[in-house]
Amino acid sequence: MNLQQWSRFWEKVEKTPRCWFWVAGHNGHYGHLRSRVENRDYLAHRLIYETCIGPIPEGLEIDHECRNTLCVNPSHLRVATRLQNMLNSSHSIATFITRNHCSAGHEYTPGNTYMRGNTRSCRTCHARRERERRARHGRVIQSDKKREKP
Repeated sequence: MNLQQWSRFWEKVEKTPRCWFWVAGHNGHYGHLRSRVENRDYLAHRLIYETCIGPIPEGLEIDHECRNTLCVNPSHLRVATRLQNMLNSSHSIATFITRNHCSAGHEYTPGNTYMRGNTRSCRTCHARRERERRARHGRVIQSDKKREKP
């Protein structure tokens, strides 16, 4: 980019003590700009990273360590794998993967967890739901009778 283009770039950045916000066009998540000279679109955070830090290795993406996708502060940007980027985000998969307990508070341990496709389930909660379902239908199986104390 030439000096005039850089000047236009910085006109679209609002610096705060922490983040540098891209205040021009965005696609709902990331700031973008169009170069009329090169007739192409750029994502603002990728452009600033490549200019200030260096090329983005193939297969990696830019992660906003500040979790603000409109930030173009190079010190807040790092290269990361897709998984690392998602784990650093507020994306629901990050919440799911990093969770250590089910919604009832039971710890996800190898003995108390089973996988159903890509979803973890709590064996303790599953057993409780099954007992409740059987009780609603008036069915008690032998293993439930063994658990009952006289």
